[in-house]
Amino acid sequence: MAFGRIGAIVAPTLIGLLMAANYSPQNAFMTFTVPSIMAALALLVVKERYGSYDKPQVEENIKLKATSNV
Repeated sequence: MAFGRIGAIVAPTLIGLLMAANYSPQNAFMTFTVPSIMAALALLVVKERYGSYDKPQVEENIKLKATSNV
């Protein structure tokens, strides 16, 4: 989350600097395509080991297995 917050601060500043340096708006925003694509690929490649999105389902499966063995 910290990277997102840093990006939210740095991105408008960088765009402002690029616009002040007489870059066209299209070229200024195109400078962000490479980092954006790299971030998207990193999210696809990195396996989340400690995610909490499946904990309720896993806990329910454990309860079901425990009660079915009785």
